[in-house]
Amino acid sequence: MEGSFLRLLGEVQVRRGESEAALNNIGQAIHILVEVGNPRQIWEAYASLGSAFNKTGRLSDARDQWSLATEVIKRTANDLSNRELKEGFFNADPVREILSKSEN
Repeated sequence: MEGSFLRLLGEVQVRRGESEAALNNIGQAIHILVEVGNPRQIWEAYASLGSAFNKTGRLSDARDQWSLATEVIKRTANDLSNRELKEGFFNADPVREILSKSEN
């Protein structure tokens, strides 16, 4: 729960222009979420950090974070044995958005 809260706080801080605080909070969120092992929250946090880096002009760091999010997404998809479920997962808007950003 704390990891999710820190990610959301970081997203609000990005919108407010509080970049350093946002980067710090989202980074802490990732650390917590990795310890807990919540894949969806982990890829969302990596994507949030990527967006925060993008907003601050750190494009290489942004791509790195989106790539990490993509890795978590692909590992999660590999655990899905049902082909239709896997296709639906990859076609979900949030997943497609992250995948497209990591390809750029």
